Amino acid sequence: MSKTHVGWGGGIRCFLKNTFLFLLKKMREILLEFHAFN
Repeated sequence: MSKTHVGWGGGIRCFLKNTFLFLLKKMREILLEFHAFN
């Protein structure tokens, strides 16, 4: 029970981290394109 709970929590944390890193990368790409466009 507790092991499953820990695994689930770890999965959520991993998912959030991946989403955050993905958004950071996207934002940087958009900023770079924006600067190149100007």
